[in-house]
Order: sequence, then C-alpha cells, then structure tokens
Amino acid sequence: MRLKHGRERGQVLPLATLLIFLLLGMIGFATETGLAFYTRQQAHAAAESAAMATVLAAMSSVSGNSVTCSGSGTSGTQCSSTATACTSSPNSPPKTNLDNGCLFAKQNGFAAATGTTVKITANNTTPAPGNPNVAVLYWAQVSVATRQVQLFSELFSNSGLATGALATAALVSNGAPTGCIYVLNAIAQRAFDVEGSEVQTTCGIYVNSSATVALYIGGNPPGGAGSPAISASSIAIVGNYQNGGQGTLVPNPVTGQTAVTDPLAGLPEPTPGSCTATNYNFSQGTTTLYPGTYCGGIHISGGNVTFSAGQYIMLGGGLTIDSASTTATGSGVFFYNTSNSSYSYGTLTISGQPNVTFSAPTSGTYQGIFWFTDRAQTSNSQNQINGATTATIQGTLYMPTVPLLYTGESSTGTYTGLVVNTLEINGSTNFKQDPTGQYTGLSGGGVAAFLIQ
Repeated sequence: MRLKHGRERGQVLPLATLLIFLLLGMIGFATETGLAFYTRQQAHAAAESAAMATVLAAMSSVSGNSVTCSGSGTSGTQCSSTATACTSSPNSPPKTNLDNGCLFAKQNGFAAATGTTVKITANNTTPAPGNPNVAVLYWAQVSVATRQVQLFSELFSNSGLATGALATAALVSNGAPTGCIYVLNAIAQRAFDVEGSEVQTTCGIYVNSSATVALYIGGNPPGGAGSPAISASSIAIVGNYQNGGQGTLVPNPVTGQTAVTDPLAGLPEPTPGSCTATNYNFSQGTTTLYPGTYCGGIHISGGNVTFSAGQYIMLGGGLTIDSASTTATGSGVFFYNTSNSSYSYGTLTISGQPNVTFSAPTSGTYQGIFWFTDRAQTSNSQNQINGATTATIQGTLYMPTVPLLYTGESSTGTYTGLVVNTLEINGSTNFKQDPTGQYTGLSGGGVAAFLIQ
C-alpha cells in the first residue's frame, strides 16, 4: 500500500506542473487578446486622426462646391485612386495634404517601420468608398497595419499577430444645398429630362419629383456611348431615375432624398408700373432699350439691341429673340415676367441662332437673377433657350412654376443657375458653382469635415 500511495504522490508534481503551464498559457492568451484589442483601438484612433488631418488640409482647395486637385504630386491637395504609403519621416512642415495625414499617424504612434505600414488614398470623387449614400466633395481613407509584440503565442508562431484599422473622412457640403440646378416639380414623371446631351456642372443637381422616373437620360451623349450624360458634384432625387440612353451619370444619383426647399422662395416680386412701351418689336438697325414695364412684351427679330442695366418687367408677351441676324447684349439686367387681364402671359424664347450675351446684376435685391417668372403663372407653355443658339447668360433663370427647354453652348462653364418647375436639356451645357452668390444668387452653405467610416 505504501508503494501505491507513493506512486500517487509522484503523479501530483507533473499534473500540477501541467496545470500551472495551462494557467500561465491562459493568462498569456488573455493578456495578448487585451493587448491586441488595445493596439487595434490605438490604430483606429491614428487612422481617424490621419484621415481628418488629410481632408482638413484640403479645405484650402475648395472652390464653390468642388475641390481642385494639385497637378503636382509634391505639393497641394492630392487626388488619386492609388494608395500612397507614408514614409518613416514624413515632410515636416507638410508639403501636401497627405503629409498632414502621415504626420498625425506618426504622432499617434504609427510610423512606417518594420511590420507597420500607413497608407492614404484620397480623391475628389463621390461617393467615398464604404459609404455610397453620402455625396462628398473630397475624401481620404487611411489604413494602418501593424504586428503586435507576441507573448505566449510565440511558442507556436513567431510571425507576429497582424492587426490594424481603416478610417475614412470627407468634406461634405454643409447647410443650404450647394446646387445650381433645381427642378422643383413634386410629382412629374421625367421632371428632369436629358436627351442626347452632356450636362457638366461643378455644383449639385436637385430633383424634387417623387415619381418613379423623376430623372430620365435618353439618347447618345456628344462624347459617344459610355461618356457622361451628366457630370456633377452630386445628384439628389426624391424619387427614382432611369437611364434609357447610352451615357453615364457621374456620380450615381442618390435616390429617396428629402425634397429641398426653393432656394429663392424669399425673393420679392416687383410691381409693374405704367407701360414704357406696348407690344415692342424690333427687326433691323441698332437700338438701345431702357428699364421699364413693357406691356405685351418684347420681340426682337433682327438688328443689334443693347439692354441698359436695370429692371425690365414683361407685363404679358414675354421676351422673344428669334433670328440669326440678331445680336442682343445686356450687362446688369434683370427681367420679371408676369401678366394681367389685359396682357396675357408669354414665355422667354431665345431661338433661331441669335448672338445673345446677358449678365444679371451683381448687387442689390436681384443680385444674380437674370429671369424671374411670376410664381402665380401655371402655363404649360415651355420657355426655350434652344435651336443651336449662341447664348451666354450669366445669372439664374428662376421659373419655379413653369417648364424650361434649355440648350447651352459653353464649353468652359458659365455662372448660370436653373431653378425651374420642370427641365429638358438637349445640348451640351456647362455650369459653374457660384462660390458667393454674386453671379447667380445661389450661394453654397459651406463645407465641413466628417468621419464617415
């Protein structure tokens, strides 16, 4: 019996040793798990701070509702779909906005070294990666990858435990919508209809219709199949859209959005005065027109006409310029289109290839407004700037309750705004975002930086 008890006592030591080894292993595993969690949290904090630093440094490149990228890879705001790896010693002071991100990652304990990499991808495309529902002006995505120190796990592998984090920050329009095309009709099918056209704009497009096809794209754009039919900073639609043509939409429209308010809803309507002229017609020669109330409207079918700066009220009849032999110009001009029981409503019609150059006032109540149609008008007659016209209009066409057919000729972009009931575009157009509202009366609401992933 003594031998039996001796053997039992001899078995206790190896069992106790095994239990101690297992206990130490569990403690080591728990310690490494906690360390991995802590390292990942630190990596995530570094990635977030680096992403925010990158986009904040791009603020100086914001113009209106867009971010201008530097043509140089060694200075300014960088844009690329390819990730840039941070070096162990980032430029200090920074030369590019990516340098800012690398410096912040380093300050948070993650610099390029053996086993650690920090990479930054930044661009002015929208949407940003990982968040397709947010229209952005500029984004930066930072990835931090590292291998943490091993404790117990090194008994099984000495390759290191990989951990890391990913974060994305973006510059986003803040406050009032920063658009230059607003289609306000709440229910119309094809409220915004683009036919065989290329619509380029550095600002946003807002379509308030809740219809299943609120925006429709048809035909082949001038650039050919696969080229953009619409290229904008953002496209927001309350309803949905249909691309029945061969062009693309850049970026993809964001649907199911809340309707935007009329950005010019507070604009006061002027009161017509006594008739300056009645049923005014001009067809040849040279003349100058002056501000006033034109009862029955203005019809120009030839000649050279200069509109002096000021306010022109079309009391019925509208404004028609419809001849290739016409040159019409006006700087600082504002037109208000209305009617009464004596003079029936007429549209704005510019067609037949006239040479037209107009600009809206740059100060005062109607700053940036070229054309304002009385909100009480409900005519289905289409206003037209059409027919391969050579027309340059700086200012906003404000037609909140009536339709517009628009053809543009600008390849470089003009400060033109469209705030209309429904809109059809059938030619190449190029709109620039007005950064202050001086030229279109449509100013942006500012830009802010946010973490979006």
